[in-house]
Amino acid sequence: MTLKRLFVNLLKENSKRRLWTIAMSITANFFAQIVYAILMFGRYSERLATDRTTLDDIRIHFYNNVGGMGNVMVIGITFILPVILALQGYYYLLDSKQTDLYYSLPIKREKLFDINNLCGILVFAIPYLVFNIITVIMGLARGYATFDTILLYPLNALVILLSFIMLYEICTLAVVLTGHIVVAVLGCGVFYLLGSFAYSIFSFLMATFFTSYWNEVSDYNIGYTGSPMGLAGEAIARLHGDVNSEIAFYTFYAAPAILKMLVIAILSFVVSRILVKRRPAEAAGKAMAFSITRPVIKVAIACVAGLGAGLVMYYIGDIHSVPMFIFGIICGVLVVHAVIETIYEFDFKACLSHYASLIVSAVISLIVFAVFFFDIFGYESWQPMPARVASVAIGDDVTYSGIMAPYSKTRDVVSADFYYGSTANGMEYALYNMKLTDIDKAEKLTRLGAINAKEFHKDAFSGGQGIYGHTYREDDENTCYRQFQVQWNLKNGKTVRRIYELDINNEEVLSAFKDIYNTDEFRKGKFPVYGIARGEINSLEGQTLTGEVRKKLTDDEMDEFLKIYSEELSGQSFDDLATQIPNITLYGVMDAGKQAYYSQKYNFYIFDSFTRTNEFLKAHEIPTSWWNGDKDVNSIKVEIERWDDVNKQEIYSNWESSDSSEIDTVLKNIIPTDNYNVTGMNSDVYDEDDDATTVQITFNTSAGTYSDYLVILNKDELPDELKKKCFVGDDAALYRESKSGWVKCVNNG
Repeated sequence: MTLKRLFVNLLKENSKRRLWTIAMSITANFFAQIVYAILMFGRYSERLATDRTTLDDIRIHFYNNVGGMGNVMVIGITFILPVILALQGYYYLLDSKQTDLYYSLPIKREKLFDINNLCGILVFAIPYLVFNIITVIMGLARGYATFDTILLYPLNALVILLSFIMLYEICTLAVVLTGHIVVAVLGCGVFYLLGSFAYSIFSFLMATFFTSYWNEVSDYNIGYTGSPMGLAGEAIARLHGDVNSEIAFYTFYAAPAILKMLVIAILSFVVSRILVKRRPAEAAGKAMAFSITRPVIKVAIACVAGLGAGLVMYYIGDIHSVPMFIFGIICGVLVVHAVIETIYEFDFKACLSHYASLIVSAVISLIVFAVFFFDIFGYESWQPMPARVASVAIGDDVTYSGIMAPYSKTRDVVSADFYYGSTANGMEYALYNMKLTDIDKAEKLTRLGAINAKEFHKDAFSGGQGIYGHTYREDDENTCYRQFQVQWNLKNGKTVRRIYELDINNEEVLSAFKDIYNTDEFRKGKFPVYGIARGEINSLEGQTLTGEVRKKLTDDEMDEFLKIYSEELSGQSFDDLATQIPNITLYGVMDAGKQAYYSQKYNFYIFDSFTRTNEFLKAHEIPTSWWNGDKDVNSIKVEIERWDDVNKQEIYSNWESSDSSEIDTVLKNIIPTDNYNVTGMNSDVYDEDDDATTVQITFNTSAGTYSDYLVILNKDELPDELKKKCFVGDDAALYRESKSGWVKCVNNG
């Protein structure tokens, strides 16, 4: 009982030393939660009044970003306050006079450490929890939170508290390992960021030297991966509500991140507590409290910095030089090693001391570089044993490259990287949903990809340069490299991904891809239409020459459309697609009667060959073509931009006409860029030897003016004056045919 009373009294005394940090925590949490909630309530009311949102959307936003874990200001406090509290609470370890005073007290060091540790946690936890409860009550009073989800908010709060405790214990460890306040701050920064820097450099090295490398982490988040902050952010992202599940609590998916945070927090606390007991009193005022940690931390930082400096030197010029990479590694290691030694000894003369750690850092950095440059472990040529593979997914940009689907259908958990209700591209959808079980058929394509990747790596090595940003070999004018993303779903539950560049005009590549494309497993994994649930969309919309059209359907009518469309899509073979271009792109929309965010969920390409689909659309007064032979066009203007190789300058010209026959001719030979790219063609680059190019066309109709970038085709059918301005050279072929006779590819010559 006496010990408990003593502990409580010591805790009270410790809190008196923290008055300014307590005031800071209260103020920060008040503004981050209460004030922010009041401001958001005003915005919610305004948007509801103008029908720019719905109450369900507001409840999801409140759960995610105001009363829940995704409150950006609360996250900021959670990241910054641990540093301040650790430095302030354990400052007695950094000042020799205070160290002598505290160590002379009749109390064990571990007990003193426990009191400081608990007090630091409570300084954040109590204000946060109090204001969080008030915020949730305010949300309940206004209907922005509901009682059936009330238990989610304390669970959210526990994740925030665990994130804070993990970061606080890490900062405490940094203070215990150091003996000077400046070095302690730097130590917190190292523990916060060294892992993310190391991961970022690893990712850049992979992208630089391996053509087949595919990184699932977004560029936005790559700087946080591998860091404690990134781990906390991962847990928060996986506990977010999403568009499908509304307010959800993904405990299963968040469990790994939560468990890692808990383990890191416990280990940091235990190690700090053990080190405090063994920490010499004379360590106060020195850079590092333990001599054994000096070379370990120094080598780790020097290696990461050296490889980072090598990448900077490699990319600093237009010519990527390997000698410059090596020079950058050596310079980076030397400079960082010298800086760390100066900090360790507080003496500039010591910058060149301890050559052993300098040599070790340089050798490790050069070995890491050699592993990537020479592909020592055979990353490019690696293929899993077929017996280990359960299924394969292949995403391609050859056909239907513009397919879209809700982002939530590309993974189990909606990441915080993407906005609410956002869409994903066809490759992402295919990699998540496709399950090709004919491993031998898939291996024909993946094997060619691995061979190609290995050859590219050898070519780059023989040229003394890396892979990143390289130009693929152009064997002849028909060479056309396209991208294939491959995911092996292994039987042990793991997934492995690669990205390959293959010449789609190569007969072996095309034959292997054609065999895969024509299978039902590939189609059902590639096309999102097969996975649309009843009631998920209720309207179809599209853009025509005269403007946007939207038609709302009943659930039965939509089910009928999806059934007809999917059946005709299944009947469209790879060779059929070679001769077809869609007439219009329709979008699947959930029309709630109010303006909604990112309303377009799916897209459907409508071809002439889809006869039953066209009949359904006509019966429901939905356009079947972006231009239905509309004669209500008064004039047309075509603006052409091309590069003059002789004079090295852009040439701008335009063609206008009010002649109905010329207008009709142009309209029959133009197509929206989205439709043009569906069959594997690429219209992004103007090529004077091709018979298709992108131009800006403006139509004047009685309904108004319509202007867009469109692809203009079939030069022989165009008016002579327009033909001269759009296409250069009398010998230009109608289309640049591939070896297979169907894939058109505009090369960036």
